[in-house]
Amino acid sequence: MLEASRVAAKWWADKLRSKHPHHDMGDALGNAFLSLCSSCLEPIPADLVDRFETELSRLIDEEIASQLPGPNQRVKGWAPRVNCQAETIYAPVGVLDDAMQAAGLADWSLAFPIYTGCSVFPDEVVVSEGYYAPRVTIWSAIPP
Repeated sequence: MLEASRVAAKWWADKLRSKHPHHDMGDALGNAFLSLCSSCLEPIPADLVDRFETELSRLIDEEIASQLPGPNQRVKGWAPRVNCQAETIYAPVGVLDDAMQAAGLADWSLAFPIYTGCSVFPDEVVVSEGYYAPRVTIWSAIPP
């Protein structure tokens, strides 16, 4: 398992462990409405969040591995920048949705913060939480 996938999966799982997801769709009324709706959700059972975290880490690893070039595809001195996007628009999409479904969290899609993204590279994890929010590196294998 890549360290980056573990960090990203934990970051998302921690969002689900929090009582109030950060909803920022760029509109105050929409944000208030989504916050009100998500405040009515039952807490997510800890075992489901743990299962989600494990599934998401596994799916991110698989996605990154599927993009790595084989030995005959490498160009000397160059390697592609592979990554996996785990993101929400109004609901989880891609690997995030797949992990949510596999963990049995289909009824809790409102617990995920909207317009939130997580770019997972083998050597870095970059997140952005909210509409046009800045990108922040939360983990890097590359020394500063």
